[in-house]
Amino acid sequence: EGSLQLVSGGLELLRSVPAGLQTVVFAGDSRAGKSHLANEFAGHSVFNTAATAEAVTEGVDVFVQGDRVVLDCEGGNNALAARRPELLTIGGAVASTLVFVVNGMLSESSLEDLARAAAEMQLLGQTCFLKAHLVVVVNKSTLEYGAHALEDVLAATPADAAGRERRAAIGIAFPKARRTFVAIGFDKARGEEYRAGIRRMKQRDRKS
Repeated sequence: EGSLQLVSGGLELLRSVPAGLQTVVFAGDSRAGKSHLANEFAGHSVFNTAATAEAVTEGVDVFVQGDRVVLDCEGGNNALAARRPELLTIGGAVASTLVFVVNGMLSESSLEDLARAAAEMQLLGQTCFLKAHLVVVVNKSTLEYGAHALEDVLAATPADAAGRERRAAIGIAFPKARRTFVAIGFDKARGEEYRAGIRRMKQRDRKS
């Protein structure tokens, strides 16, 4: 019926992980390349990818690497799939590193999704416990973004109260010392600039 379920195989896999679990969660826009980036991060092609409009990932896929678990979450805004914004909240609540992937540009609607999840995470009381590190990745970008683009966006003062509240919610859940911005350009050849973006993303792999 479209409800979320915990698959028994995934539960057994998580039970096999030793103490000191580190969780790296990829979540965000649909069809933004999350699964591909998760594969790059893991160093293995373990998550399904396809150049289709339809969703490829359904729910959350899990890959265990020693004491690290990589979770690839279904995107939340595909018009051809069920909308499940709760996956971002759940992913963020269990993450030591939350990789929030947006497609092409950092938009106000992306901030709205992240802020909603951040506020819900605060209600769950999980963020302060895990002290998750946020990595915002603009993937397949054709725009020029500086290293401080996220900080510039969060420091802006929108005229509308909702915009200000979004920035406050993100700032509370992820203080400046625990958030990072990475832009990865659109590059079919996956040349040096692309590889440099991947390296910057992987450098933000931090233990809680």
